[in-house]
Amino acid sequence: MKSHKTRYYLVISALILIIPLLGFNTYFSGLFNGAKDSTQLIHTHVILYFGWIFLYFSQALLPSLGHHKLHIYLGKISIIYLIILVIDGLLMTFEGFIIRIEKGEVENAKLFLLQPLTDMIVFPALVMAAICFRKRVEIHKRLMLIATLMLTIAGIVRIKFIIIPGGNLLLWLSPVLLSMLYDYHKKKVIHPVYVFGILLFTLMYIRMRLIIHTPFWDAFSGWMVKVFSR
Repeated sequence: MKSHKTRYYLVISALILIIPLLGFNTYFSGLFNGAKDSTQLIHTHVILYFGWIFLYFSQALLPSLGHHKLHIYLGKISIIYLIILVIDGLLMTFEGFIIRIEKGEVENAKLFLLQPLTDMIVFPALVMAAICFRKRVEIHKRLMLIATLMLTIAGIVRIKFIIIPGGNLLLWLSPVLLSMLYDYHKKKVIHPVYVFGILLFTLMYIRMRLIIHTPFWDAFSGWMVKVFSR
């Protein structure tokens, strides 16, 4: 049983890792080719980003190997890590926003702001929800999968080689879909957290079309431009 769970977590973690590797392939190829156009903040962001994915993999694997105390200890550390990750994400967001404003690309800045800002709201909200449900293990571990996969959205939107309509969304959902199949195979039931995750991912994937032209976003992003233009 444990070997089956271990293989499952290895496959899911590998999929979650592949998504940002594909999306940020130009960054990594630039590193190997000696490119120096990335700032220290970007390097830090990448390290923290992938560090969370490896932390998730460790946390998912430890209980199945019987290391519950270590899982709890790392869980406490992950709260501090989450705060650091969100601060870093916001710094990256506002740096990109300011750069576009300084270039005179105000409309582009307003378009840019939506995705990373909402990411930095939804991702920590999912992690905190998972922490609140830490004593209800079946909900907790599935919410952590949804939260970690949510973090990879910046990678999925940068994958350009998939030409099948909806292919990027399908790739992004693949860890959840496989987890649903695994659940159904083992328990003959699909957990509602996965259904919630698919609905949330779909909304996040099409949020530009849903939000970007609304009066609320126009007013909010315009206010943000004024704040950062001072």
